[in-house]
Amino acid sequence: HHHLAHQLKSWTSYGEEVLDQIQFLIVDDSSAPGHTAADFLQANYDLSESLDIVIYKIDQNLMWNIGGARNLGFWMANTPWIFMSDTDTQVAPETMNYILNKAKKPKVYTFFQRLRDSGFKPHPAVMLIRKLDYWKVGGCDEDFVGSYGWTDPHFRYKVQEDPTLNAIKAHKEMDELEITPLREMSDDIECPDSIICLETFHGEKAPKEPEKNEAKFDKKSRKGKWSSNKKSRKGKWSNEVLRFTWRKVRWQK
Repeated sequence: HHHLAHQLKSWTSYGEEVLDQIQFLIVDDSSAPGHTAADFLQANYDLSESLDIVIYKIDQNLMWNIGGARNLGFWMANTPWIFMSDTDTQVAPETMNYILNKAKKPKVYTFFQRLRDSGFKPHPAVMLIRKLDYWKVGGCDEDFVGSYGWTDPHFRYKVQEDPTLNAIKAHKEMDELEITPLREMSDDIECPDSIICLETFHGEKAPKEPEKNEAKFDKKSRKGKWSSNKKSRKGKWSNEVLRFTWRKVRWQK
């Protein structure tokens, strides 16, 4: 996919004042050789060299390692605030200004407004949260690695259930202030102009149905109660994180 290419083009459009406050941390979840984030940035070095970008690459190819990748990002981040996002989610310059202005008070911002092919729908996973608060609720539960689609709603549930955290849904204010919504890019998006894109890697696709650690989110429950194949219990989730090895990738000349 060409998601990172569009991200780079977007990042280079941010003003100097914004870029001075940001470090871009990329977790490369075991991309194939020749198709890594570092390969792409090196191919576009003239554009990427001025940005503060760090890359951590996971060594093992784990199915649906979303929680592990998020945990690694928060483990290695050196800033007090982190905007947790996905590769296919693009943030406009004015929206990044909005996000930076929110990173001042000890609150958690969820459900940022998003525009996708089917229309407007707040993003269920993107979040602005302090590193301290992320680990306060235990980070993402890596028992869900190997299963698709449950990591992010489960983490958000833990945040919302913590009485010491003030979780705020951002989409209503974004609509009122006419803040540009996040843009969800399609998988078949074309390579943008002025960017060198790597050949798309058609590797083995992960199954979209849970294989193990099957879990179900009961949306009808007021408290968002979770039930799973492990003993269902409130507030007692796995705290074993980073069940893999990784390394920092040096991509700059």
